[in-house]
Amino acid sequence: MFVAAAAGLALALVSARWPDSWVDWLARIAAVAGVSVPVFWLPCCSWRSSPCGSSSSRWAATSRGPVLPGPACLALGLVYSASLARVSRAALLEELTRDYCRTARAKGASRWGVLLDHALPNAMVRWSR
Repeated sequence: MFVAAAAGLALALVSARWPDSWVDWLARIAAVAGVSVPVFWLPCCSWRSSPCGSSSSRWAATSRGPVLPGPACLALGLVYSASLARVSRAALLEELTRDYCRTARAKGASRWGVLLDHALPNAMVRWSR
């Protein structure tokens, strides 16, 4: 969950900071690709001794039971981060259009300041409902 939260929020913040740019486009493509990949596929590809990447006799000879190694945890976290990025991006973009964000920007706050100090806390409250 830590990997999903860190990667998903980072992708959403970058995407919301530069909406409709090439950065946003790449972030949206990565999020859609992450959502489209089946959850079981990435751990199998990230772990060479899994049954997806080797013969069953080799798997039976080297396996001592169900183990979830670090690369598989990373792969599962990245799959779930794509969903989090899509939802968080939508909530952040909606919050950035609100009057209090425009007022903060007009008062001289930086774009990152408005995004992190004003839009992010309110978007996360709205997203959790």
